[in-house]
Amino acid sequence: MTRPLNGEQFKLDWNKDAAIEEMIEARAVERAEALAFSWRLRLVAIETMSMTGLVMGSGWFLKQPTPDILGAGLIVATFCFVGGMLLIGITGLLATLVTRFRQWRHGRERHLLRDTRAAPRAPRCRQ
Repeated sequence: MTRPLNGEQFKLDWNKDAAIEEMIEARAVERAEALAFSWRLRLVAIETMSMTGLVMGSGWFLKQPTPDILGAGLIVATFCFVGGMLLIGITGLLATLVTRFRQWRHGRERHLLRDTRAAPRAPRCRQ
């Protein structure tokens, strides 16, 4: 148990109130999800720029015509960005499906356990 810094400090015991703890946890989850999405977008942007730079740099190094270099860079940038966004979307969709499946399975297991506890079966008689 920690002591307050001074005698006038109001002491809060956050562990006893489950509603406050759930609210704090929900806010933390929302913030973490928002940060994760922004980091994914940053990674897609970095990947897009680096791949475009590599393609354009190699075209320049090989002394290709400028319109060809710009066209190839635009194509690579477009497909890298679209591919990254598809990966983010598919990953989010699969995560949602896995979560729903686990919730469904967990609810089904509870239902089966409740049924076995509620009505015990009478032993069968051998004849």
